[in-house]
Amino acid sequence: MTSWQIEPGQARAILAQAETDAASIGTATRTLETVTDQAISAVRGGTQSAAALAGLAVDPIGVDILAAKQQVSTAIAATRAAITAYEHGDQEMATNANRHVADVEWGGDE
Repeated sequence: MTSWQIEPGQARAILAQAETDAASIGTATRTLETVTDQAISAVRGGTQSAAALAGLAVDPIGVDILAAKQQVSTAIAATRAAITAYEHGDQEMATNANRHVADVEWGGDE
């Protein structure tokens, strides 16, 4: 085998970019909280807008965002582990193939 079916370096680079992108989720969550607080302060109490913003302040969106971030982190960790297992398996197959070739060249067992 002369090439990877999965290119580990490229796959790790993609995961690194995904981690960078996921890090911005925390910034987005904080921005959402700040903007919501500012909007609540700007709206007159007792209006439908005030009620809607109060509901948003309970933070169901933020909870969903944090859950998504956790899922992304879990997926990245699992993918990293799969890449490592793939590399180890490929190295083991190459070692076994080389050993078999060496045995055949020297007249050993097949």
